[in-house]
Amino acid sequence: MLWLALVCAWLLAGATSTAAAQRTDPFLDAGGTVLIATPTLDGRVQGSYMGSVLSTYRQFIVDNAVPGWTVDQVSLAKISNVATARAMLASYFLDNPRFKAVVFVDEDISFPPGAIERLLRSGKDVVGVPCAKKHVSWANVKHAVESGWVQQGESWEPMAYEFALQPLQDGQRDLPNGWFYAHRTPDENGFLQISRLGTAMLMIRRHVIERMMEAYAHEVGYNGGQRPGEPPPVANLFMTYVEEPEGSPPGTRLHVPEDYAFCERWKRLGGTIWVDTKSHITHTGYYDFRGDHWFRKYERVPWVVRMPWADDPTDFGGKIEPDVADSIGQGKQEL
Repeated sequence: MLWLALVCAWLLAGATSTAAAQRTDPFLDAGGTVLIATPTLDGRVQGSYMGSVLSTYRQFIVDNAVPGWTVDQVSLAKISNVATARAMLASYFLDNPRFKAVVFVDEDISFPPGAIERLLRSGKDVVGVPCAKKHVSWANVKHAVESGWVQQGESWEPMAYEFALQPLQDGQRDLPNGWFYAHRTPDENGFLQISRLGTAMLMIRRHVIERMMEAYAHEVGYNGGQRPGEPPPVANLFMTYVEEPEGSPPGTRLHVPEDYAFCERWKRLGGTIWVDTKSHITHTGYYDFRGDHWFRKYERVPWVVRMPWADDPTDFGGKIEPDVADSIGQGKQEL
């Protein structure tokens, strides 16, 4: 009978540890509302965006996909400065205690069911999905096909786009100044730590913005010059700025856009930025720039990053293939 008691104890311990592993996030266990926040120029959104939002409503409210959690949506129109628009949406989020996480989603972005749920369950404070930029690089496609990085029957699209993210550097390698290999090893759930991520789809937990508002109180202002207290303070955490990047030649000055500026402010407080390698979004323009299997590009291709001031690869014997190097200078201006 002793062996039976030992087996029962072992099974009970295994079941308990499994249950504990599945519910180790106090934030998730507490429940709340996820706010989908969308800045728009004229109040209009893409039909595909609205379809994604409605599917998310069904998933959270009808199907109860995440017990204890619901979802809401707000959009803001006629604010031409996107940094100000995001700041005002963040202030609206803070002014409503029922909102526990905000996910910024642009009006031309659509996403599959389950994308927001994955971000919510990730256990990460700041996490999102990368957006394909509205440009097709046929040179990248040609090089990827010739190199065997696109297999028969697979889509060429992951190789054709650059995505709005900046990776972490993967140690010190033998590359010239301005070039580096990117860290590309996700955790066991498919989330990869990176340096900066665009806000086309970015989830931020409440305590992050609260902490940043306290730390950057000197940057908190009032929209339109109204008197203090009327309206509520604007969370100016997305204000752009000019930086002199580490390792750049003296005098190099780059404009940091609002999404990357937010990431940098959070990292200064010890925070981290994460991206979901298993989810994708679609960026709608004159064409649907689909991010399906976006991480396939970085799994198969040597992920080499070129800073805006980097030397031309031909200057050092073509050690780096220029067609497969991502430039993070996109969206920045050298001043």
